[in-house]
This record gives sequence, structure tokens and C-alpha cells, in this order.
Amino acid sequence: MRLVPIVVVITALGASSGVATASPELALGAAQLELMPRRDLMSEDPAEKDLPYYRTAMFAQVAVGNEAGLDVGVGAAGAVSGLGCDVVNVSAQGRVKPLDERVSGAAGWALCLSQIGLTFAMSGYEEHDVAPSLDGHRSLWRRHYDASYQGVTVGGGEIPRGDERHRDAFLMITLGRTVTTQRDDALTRKTTQLDLDVAVYRYHFAGRTTDLSVDVLGLSGNGLKAGDDDRGGVTSMIEPVRVRLDAGAWFGSARAGWGQTGGQISASSTTEVDGEVVDHWEETVDGAGLPTVSAAVGEVTVGVRTDALTASVAVSRLMYPTFDGDVSLEDRATARFDGAIGETAYTLVPFATRTRSWTRARGALDERSLGASLTVGHPVTELVRVDLLGSFGLTPYASLDGGRVPVPVLGGDVMLTLTARHAR
Repeated sequence: MRLVPIVVVITALGASSGVATASPELALGAAQLELMPRRDLMSEDPAEKDLPYYRTAMFAQVAVGNEAGLDVGVGAAGAVSGLGCDVVNVSAQGRVKPLDERVSGAAGWALCLSQIGLTFAMSGYEEHDVAPSLDGHRSLWRRHYDASYQGVTVGGGEIPRGDERHRDAFLMITLGRTVTTQRDDALTRKTTQLDLDVAVYRYHFAGRTTDLSVDVLGLSGNGLKAGDDDRGGVTSMIEPVRVRLDAGAWFGSARAGWGQTGGQISASSTTEVDGEVVDHWEETVDGAGLPTVSAAVGEVTVGVRTDALTASVAVSRLMYPTFDGDVSLEDRATARFDGAIGETAYTLVPFATRTRSWTRARGALDERSLGASLTVGHPVTELVRVDLLGSFGLTPYASLDGGRVPVPVLGGDVMLTLTARHAR
């Protein structure tokens, strides 16, 4: 099997795609498919000696809610450790709503040959008939969707030096392509999105209690088109420095730079097996017809951990292309609180956003949304637990009834779940 390198041409600085959170259906099961920490094949850290080289998780779940009705789900995940990463990581889940005669599901995979000396990794996922998340940014119709993603990451590094805690990487490049399909009565809409991210240099300190990553000169670009031509939304961003730090008791990340709309982004990929082309695509997204907008952009997250609580707050301003090939600038504030009272665990996530969009058909638009979700769970036995989930807000996806255009509406959901889970 031979992978012909992906060719990318971008005529504006190649921006973050904004906040993307899991749909309600997928989030319900994804929390049950989290795997144990990975044991690195090359690590000599005594703290990792009891960690497994392979991990698995599986679940079966029954849920009832005022919006979802009866929902039954099953899923499984597994991973095998490799050189600085999982050489293979796969997961899948399926969900059935018998009363609505709806079937939804998702499957994801990741292959990583190495992240030591040379990085080469591929990943992808498939989603079928899932709903946009309550706090998702304004980039979809108010309808269920199917999505398919493929991405590749290549670069020089990580290269250990000294005691291997200090590592360097050069020209880390990630390119992804997402195809999303939505249907509304007789109308079907398909969008194609290209995402490019480049870190010219990365320093990584992998200590026993502290993990620090610093990217120097980050470039990113996103393009999304809908319809039969190449007209779409294109955004780009340059960030002099991106920092991520986890010191155990506290953690945080910061990125800042300058973003703008406009330009053109193109990419192509070819996959050959035994000399035969089995997959090929070429895409171009052209931002012509939309105004050129420039703005300071960035994101800051700060959090603390104690024995009883993990709390974090984040603020961001990001540009991204939207559902009809337009562009948006979003200001977002969010927080997350994970804690426990005795054996009862809880998670609270409030958020608020302000979005300004520039469209070809309707000019500039301003919208605000806010909401929160709360999950409270308690173990019934060693393998079975019960959870109560609630979400409410004034957001584009609080309800999927009515028109397809994502204008803020008031809505929410309450769901009770019973889950059996096994992991090793």
C-alpha cells in the first residue's frame, strides 16, 4: 500500500475551525468508551510499569428522555500502544430509537506508525444521522447530519535529547477533509471542509508531574464549500506562539494571533494499493464574493484540580467557515466543573457565545446564545451506573423543529440513563 503525499496550496495564510463538540447521541456513549492511560513502548518511567500495552472498553446503555424518547446504545473501543502513540485505536457505537424508528452511530479509527524521531499518523471517523450539539458553533443546519472525516499528520520529531524528557519537533503538518450531508424534505445539502494546521517548531517537555508543549509559529487555514461550484468560506490565522501546560494541580493553554477571511485553499490526496489508485480527491474552496475581515483571535484556558473537583474556564475568539460557505467570527466563554459528593459524580458545563457572520445572500448577521448542561451519576454496582443528564439553552441547536436555518431557539432535554460498562 502506498500513500501519495497530500498536496496543499493556500493563497491566504493557512484558522481554527472553532469549537466542535460531540452530538448528544455520540457524547452519551463516548464517555463510556474512554480508555485507560497508555503505556509507551519506549518509556522507562516506573509510574507506567502497571499500565497495560493494550486497553479495551465496552458498554450497553438504555436511556429515556423528553426529546430523545427511548434510546438504546452499545459500543466498544480498543487500542494498542506504539512508539509515542497508539499504533492503532478504534471505537464504534450504535444507537437505536425504536419509537422514532431512527438508527444513529459512529465509528472512528487512528493509525500511528511513530511519534518518536518521525511522526506519521492517520485518522478518520464516520457519523450517521446524529444531531448537532447544544453548544455547537453555527456551522450546520438545524437538522441531523452524516459526516465523514479523513486526516493525516506528518512531521520531523519528536526527537528526544538528553534524558528524553526534552523533545523537539519540526514542521508538524496536519491536513483534514470532512464531508457533511444534511437533508430537509426533498432538499439535500453536502458540504466539504478542508482544515490545515502547521507548527514550524514544537518543544515538548514530558516530565513525571509536568507536561509542557510550546509551538513556535503556528499557521492554520480552513475552507468550506456547499453546492456544485468552488465558492465557499475561507479563514486563516497566524499564531506566533501556542502553549499548553499540565502541572497536575493546575493546567492551562493559550494561543493568540491574527486571523482573516478570504483567499483560496486547495488540496488533493491519492491512495494507491499495489499500483492501483483506490481513492483520489481534489478540492478547492474560493472565498471570492465575501468581504475580507481581519481580527485578533485566540483562546485561553485555565484550570485547577483537587481531590474533590476539577474546574476550568475558557474564553476564545475564533474565525471559521460556516454551513453555506460563509464565514463567522465567534466570541465564546465556557466553564467546566467535574466533581463528586461521596460516590455521586457531577459535571456542569455552562457556555455563552456571540457570533457575527458575513454571508453572500443576507449580508452581516449578529447572534447570541447561552446555555448549560448538567450530568449527575451514581454507581449501582461495580459494572452498572445510573446517570441523569439535563441541558437547556437559547442556541441554534436547542431544538431541531422548525426551519433549517440555525437561528437561536429556546429548548433543552432531560435524559435518564442506565449503563453497564466493562474496561481493562
